[in-house]
Order: sequence, then C-alpha cells, then structure tokens
Amino acid sequence: MLRLGTLLAVAVAAFAIALAGAVRSASTNDAAGQARYTSERYGFSTPVPAGWQRARARLVPKLLSPREILSLGTFAMPIGGGGDCDREPIAAIERMETGDALVSIQEYALNGAMRARTGTRSAPAPRLESVKELTLRKQAHRRGERIPAGQALWSTTLPFSDYGRWFDALIYVKGDPTPARLREIQSILDRLRFRGGTYESGRV
Repeated sequence: MLRLGTLLAVAVAAFAIALAGAVRSASTNDAAGQARYTSERYGFSTPVPAGWQRARARLVPKLLSPREILSLGTFAMPIGGGGDCDREPIAAIERMETGDALVSIQEYALNGAMRARTGTRSAPAPRLESVKELTLRKQAHRRGERIPAGQALWSTTLPFSDYGRWFDALIYVKGDPTPARLREIQSILDRLRFRGGTYESGRV
C-alpha cells in the first residue's frame, strides 16, 4: 500500500505534467509580436490576427473524417454543424454579420497508400489572393425580394497537404470581402505550421 507521502508526490508530479501540457498548447507571441496558438494534440501552430479568436471547442463535433482541428473567426462562434455531409459550421455561419470571417481547418485520415503518395515534404499554403476564388452564396429569400449586399456569403474550400498530412481549409466571409480581410485570411494560411504524423496515429 502506498503511503500518504508517496501519493502526494505522485499527485504533484501528475499536476506538473498536466500543467506543462497546458502551457505547450497555449497562446504565445511570435517574433513579430503577433499572438500565436500552438496545439500539441494536433501538431500545429497558427497565428491569431488582431480581432480574431480561436474556437475553444470543435464547431462540428460529430464530424470524424475529415476532423476539424482548428477554427478561427472574427466573432464568437457557436457549436453546430450541417450541410455538405455535416462538415460545415452552420451555427457559426448563421451568427456571422457583415464583415465577419471564419477559417476552419479539417484534416483527413490517411491509409498507408495515401500516405506514401503524399510524402513528407511541405506544400505551399493554399492561395486566396482575390475575391475571384470565393463562391457567392445567397441566403434564403422571397421571390422578387432584393438581397442587400451585406447578406451575401462568400465561401470556398481549399485542399492542401503538409508533411504527409491532408487538409481542407474552409473559408467564409459575410458581405463583400475587403482587401484587408483577404490579407488576414491569407496570412493565417501562409503562417500555419504543421509537423509529421496525424491525429489518429497518436503522434500529434
């Protein structure tokens, strides 16, 4: 039977390990002074531009493959998925107001053959250089009703790979995207950093 002192020592050690893990998966500042979030669990780090925030929980929790590993938005993002095989963060999209943006990164599970084809080299970040790469959606409306520009939803899905891992970047902008907003989105994509392994493998 373990003595009380031994039990306390074990408890303190476990707390220290948990605390260290929490620190590793926390927000810091990068060399440019911009906020940056690192996830030990999913093996990535991402910038968080001023005015943006990270979703603290998966917005589409029922989606397993691809699996949402990161969502950043310019507003408070509620949980709730739907559409397109239940992979879209519908509840968050419905909360968006004109000027809001949302970037969600989803990772695919890979079998051995797929992993062999991807290799381990990093691919360039997907590009979103202009509004031409977004698809305009219109919200439901009555026939003949004029839709204000602010109600338009622009979106796209950009596939990419990095270190043998496959991802989709789901991007949404409410209202006509401004050049400044597009630059923020591209900055997130450009500065995402991954490491090898996948969430299924237990290595990230």
